Amino acid sequence: MYWPKNYKHNCRVELPEGYLNGQGVGALAPMRYGLSTVAHSGCGTLAVYNALVALGRPAPLPKIIRELELYAESFFGLLGTVPFFLAVYFRRHKVPLHMTFSYRRTFRSRYAVAAYWTKRPFFSGAHVVFLERLPSGRLRVYNRYSNRGCAYELASPEELTTRARFIVGYEYRPERK
Repeated sequence: MYWPKNYKHNCRVELPEGYLNGQGVGALAPMRYGLSTVAHSGCGTLAVYNALVALGRPAPLPKIIRELELYAESFFGLLGTVPFFLAVYFRRHKVPLHMTFSYRRTFRSRYAVAAYWTKRPFFSGAHVVFLERLPSGRLRVYNRYSNRGCAYELASPEELTTRARFIVGYEYRPERK
C-alpha cells in the first residue's frame, strides 16, 4: 500500500552513514513502515539497506521503505516484510542477491540475507538479517538484535539459527562481465 505521509516523515530522520543496526534504538525506531514502525517491523528493510551498502550501491532508507511498502509489507506492515518478496526488490534493482532455500548456500555466501523464525516455526515472529562472510570464515551479522546498535561476529550459522527455523535466504552471485 502507498503511505505518502510515511515517506515524508522518514525523510526528516537523520541517519548515520554506513551499516544500520538496532532497529529499535536511536533514530531508526520511530521511522514508519506501513501502520507500524521500523522498531517493530523494519528488519527486512534494514537487511536490504545493509546489503546495498555492502555491495557499494547504497540507497536512502526512506526510498527502500517506500518501495517495500508497495508490495512486500505484510498486513499493512504490522507483521513486517514478507521475506519472499525481497526477491522482487533485488530483481528490479539488479542486485546480485538470489533467492535460495538452501541453508548451506546462504551461510557460505560472501554476502547474504537470511530470514528465519525467532523461536518455533510458524508460531513465533520472524527476523531478517544481512550477513557478511569475513576472510577468517566468521560471519558478521547486521541488525541481529533490534535493541543493540552493533554488528555481531559469529563462528558458525548455528549461533544465529538452525536449519529447522530457516525460512529463505538470498545468496550473493557476482555479476559476470
